[in-house]
Amino acid sequence: MDNVQLHTTPGQPSSISGGWSEKGSYREGPATLADLPAASASHHEQRPPTPQSPDVFNSLKKTTSDLTHARQLLGLQPSAPVIEEHDVAEHSRLAWSKVKILLREPFAEFFGTFILVLFGDGSVAQVLLSAGQKSAPGGDGYGNYQSINWGWGLGVMLGIYVRIPILVIFPTSIPITGAYLNPAITLTNCLLRKLPWRRFPIYFLAQFLGGLVAAAVVYANYINEINAFEGHNVRTVPPSKTATAGIFCTYPQQPLTKASQFFSEFIASRV
Repeated sequence: MDNVQLHTTPGQPSSISGGWSEKGSYREGPATLADLPAASASHHEQRPPTPQSPDVFNSLKKTTSDLTHARQLLGLQPSAPVIEEHDVAEHSRLAWSKVKILLREPFAEFFGTFILVLFGDGSVAQVLLSAGQKSAPGGDGYGNYQSINWGWGLGVMLGIYVRIPILVIFPTSIPITGAYLNPAITLTNCLLRKLPWRRFPIYFLAQFLGGLVAAAVVYANYINEINAFEGHNVRTVPPSKTATAGIFCTYPQQPLTKASQFFSEFIASRV
């Protein structure tokens, strides 16, 4: 086998990681960065970036334009409150992605009102349907009128928390107003706070549906207790002693006149 001659400069390390000494033995030399094998990149790094084709880019622009026009028809701000990378992503062409961008604020009102009514009606149902139960911790049902107050208060707080975090999670230069969670609050803001009137119908619909769906969930959850409390397929309203309609709405006391009912609601809403 032929001998391989290595040419090195005395006092300097060879260009490879080792060499033969004068005594004929092989000696490991200092490793250099050039001697180390190059680290292989991950499959994500090895994949070259693929720019979007003009067709895809034009399609995304057209989608944004269509949503802008549709949002204007609904009375919303023309520009959807969404961060740029979501606005230009390829998945924004999907039908559900378009719906989420188009109805971003109404969806927030829907879920905020849903949480509000779910906690409020749920607390009323728990207190009313468990009245007098000896198996409760206090021996007299699960909760009292104070429990209902806490339920509605927490419902308002959590409804706002559901509505507002869009500003935190998806910060944009476009402000998202809210949370209204009530058609009466929305109407008041249109009258006194210059909320655009064209936005009132879609907000009203979202809040109405949110409350309706929440009430349906509470009813489905307590259907067996309602039947046991009032009677199977029997539904009455106050002043019946077994009425359960008061879970989902308020009824006036018998002595109150129409004028007294109006001022009672006016004062409570005003405060």
